[in-house]
Amino acid sequence: ESRIAAASFWEEATLSSGEPVQRPPDLDPNAPIIPLADARRVIEVAMPVATAMWCGVEWRPYYLRFMQGEHKRSWTEVQLAYMGVLFGLTQQTFGDALRSDPEKPCSAERKAEVEATLGVGKH
Repeated sequence: ESRIAAASFWEEATLSSGEPVQRPPDLDPNAPIIPLADARRVIEVAMPVATAMWCGVEWRPYYLRFMQGEHKRSWTEVQLAYMGVLFGLTQQTFGDALRSDPEKPCSAERKAEVEATLGVGKH
């Protein structure tokens, strides 16, 4: 996921300002945009969102809480944009896999699990 996100990231992603992300000329094209451990963390956080989408559970507040937490860290705008791309690619990839069998809908148990994971209904 991380390599796929990085390949489509430069020039296609946008910063919060709406400007396209530009690769700094001195940046090694093989250098990770964020540390691998953080990329794994983004993927792990995004996977339940794919299930939430499949089950019809509201996931946006969960995503916004995650990104707000990341904004409080010392990431650059480019790194934050990359996290958003990686998050979206992960939810799309896993969501497509879940929806690949139309004969297998989201069960009530799975829906309850994802609601608990995302903190739906908690205040």
